[in-house]
Amino acid sequence: MIIQKKLVVGVVGLLLLVIITNVALNSPDLESKTNEDIIKHNYTFVGESENWTAEYRVKGKDVFYKEDGTVKVDSEAQKSFVLKFKGTIEELSTLKTLKYSYDAPGGGGSTVTTFDRPPTNKIFTDRSGGTGVVWADENSIIQVSVEWDNKREDFELTNE
Repeated sequence: MIIQKKLVVGVVGLLLLVIITNVALNSPDLESKTNEDIIKHNYTFVGESENWTAEYRVKGKDVFYKEDGTVKVDSEAQKSFVLKFKGTIEELSTLKTLKYSYDAPGGGGSTVTTFDRPPTNKIFTDRSGGTGVVWADENSIIQVSVEWDNKREDFELTNE
């Protein structure tokens, strides 16, 4: 019976050692990163106001490597912002100017569109991307502002 208890304690101890070692080796600490370490990011932020819904997507990656004994990182990301009017397209028939902006860590965007004739679509999209970029992380809050026909709505997007 004592041998069985010692065996169980030994096995539990060994399992704990394996778990702790695995956690330490997979730590996001930059000093532990070596060549070919990659962290992928894929976030979708959503929100709405009375008349608008918006979605901000970020898809990217960080590639860590050592150069001259220093840990460095190369980043790349693709971002998209989609703004959608909740009402009907007919409700936008008198629209002359639409201005919207979004503010996110690492950047954002601002667009002003002037219409000579009524818009034919109630969805407005911005896309961007590049290397060496910083982007929103999963806990970010994206600020959105929309102005149209002497109206204004401000709202926030959060990670879903």
